[in-house]
Amino acid sequence: MRNRLYPMGPGAILDNTFFILRDRFWRFQGVIFLSYLPAIIIGLLISILFIPTLISTMENFSWLELGEEVLSSMGGPVVVLFLALIVAFIIGSIYMTGGVVKLFATGLEGEECGVKQALAVVKGRRWRFVGVSFSLMMLGFVVRLFLQLVLNNILHIGDVGFALLSNLVAVVLSFLFSLSTVVLFLEDKKTFATIRRAFTLMGGHRWRLAGTYLLVILLAYVIMLILYLLAVFPAVLFIFLGARYELIAFYIIGGLLGLASILLFNILLIYEHGPLTCIYYDLLIRKEGYDLSRRLADQTPATPAPGGPPVSGPDGGRGLES
Repeated sequence: MRNRLYPMGPGAILDNTFFILRDRFWRFQGVIFLSYLPAIIIGLLISILFIPTLISTMENFSWLELGEEVLSSMGGPVVVLFLALIVAFIIGSIYMTGGVVKLFATGLEGEECGVKQALAVVKGRRWRFVGVSFSLMMLGFVVRLFLQLVLNNILHIGDVGFALLSNLVAVVLSFLFSLSTVVLFLEDKKTFATIRRAFTLMGGHRWRLAGTYLLVILLAYVIMLILYLLAVFPAVLFIFLGARYELIAFYIIGGLLGLASILLFNILLIYEHGPLTCIYYDLLIRKEGYDLSRRLADQTPATPAPGGPPVSGPDGGRGLES
């Protein structure tokens, strides 16, 4: 794969994103599958324990009473499994994010990267990921609390106006710190240094990148709509018809469509990290000359060890000697 490091506008960012997504499609799927494999196994265990109890209790209770009755009849082990499922899902999300960012980064640099190598980038960064996520969540909470205090209690803007402005502020904050996960997995920085780096790296380019960010979000909604039209909605429809008419064929078709919807939904999970990785490299190239410095580093001859033989020059000779 050729080196794709060059200043990128919106078109080039999307082009590189979809090229790498297509070129490494099955490696992306491997990253997602291995990341969420513990959560899948725990989910299957819960289903094995949950379904028989659900069938035996749903005949005697209304839907409002069913959930409470099922949980009380299944006891503590299932509660522990539910908690384990939540933990496994969080850990899986960390590995999935790191692996996807690593695959996109190596794709841009024209380097090969396997699934295990991509997942290895998470080592030593798990708690840092939690720290960055928690810090940004607290920042959003404080800003939202401030808006509620000022707008509702002082300006009396109303619930509708507050909801609209609150959502707008959430989008702005997510944009300003959108590179946090990319910086986290591609640079060796602590929690607050990662957040600061993600914020300052955009300095001088925020208005230019704002349009790209909005384009990426709109395209994500389009992809999500396509997913529902192609697989999710037909899967739900076929399963509903199969339950109504008791036709095995409907269950089979619904199951196949469900698997297809999972595969397509993975595209959305992968896609959201691609443009951000491209934006990160675009800023490194424009502001820090990353592509030039990397090229020079690749062309610099190795320094001979003390007392060792001199390194041959480009012409095959002994190089410069003092």
